[in-house]
Amino acid sequence: MATFSPTRKDVDRYKHLRILGTELTQGVTDTVPRQAWDDIGAAIGVLYREQLIENEHVRNVLADCCIYDWVRNGKNVIQRFSETHPEQPGTDEHFVMAAYLRAEYRIVAPKSASPGAGIYCRDVRTQEELFVMDLSFSRSGNFSDVALAARLVPLGEYWITTGAGLPVCWSDELEAGARQLDQQGLWDPIRFVRMFLATGMQDMVRHDDTGMKPRKRSRFAPTVDPIDLCPCRSGLMYKYCCGRVKAAP
Repeated sequence: MATFSPTRKDVDRYKHLRILGTELTQGVTDTVPRQAWDDIGAAIGVLYREQLIENEHVRNVLADCCIYDWVRNGKNVIQRFSETHPEQPGTDEHFVMAAYLRAEYRIVAPKSASPGAGIYCRDVRTQEELFVMDLSFSRSGNFSDVALAARLVPLGEYWITTGAGLPVCWSDELEAGARQLDQQGLWDPIRFVRMFLATGMQDMVRHDDTGMKPRKRSRFAPTVDPIDLCPCRSGLMYKYCCGRVKAAP
């Protein structure tokens, strides 16, 4: 069992770093090439340009895979972004950037919750014990038959998700299959994302409702259809992204 015991100070810092991570993700998403959206959309079974992605969380998953799994000349999108948008060393922004560059796609089996903080988990591939800080997860109930497939970001003694995790029906067969693919060198996030999206379990996702929002959001002309992809390229529908900002009182 992971020995990390979150304090109120840890949770407060998590909230701050989560905001910075959201801002970073939005900035990186703005630079995702059109070809990446098309390639990854097809790879995970989502026809990005040919049909509307109505589920908000599916859009988040698509953007996440574009950022990390679309590789050209040995670099993914966030690696190229870090080179063209360097942060000042010693700042929290630099710390978050370095952490997101080390993000890993994992399938974890939750074991117990730390109310108001997160969940203790076991990585089904490496058997590593870790703590995932997430206020919404911390309020979850029975973990016996559900695992979480997510891109996890290391922030010292704990991890956070990039916001695009998927719940997975847990079974011994899933764990055995994941470990076998790893041993064969076939551990591929796209393979798992496509499989998990096909189950429809993304409809079970409940986002962290702490009210944490990025400090800056782009504003666009109101002529954008609310259900179109937002022009800021976040991967969300306009009404859930910059359109929400315009509608706020």
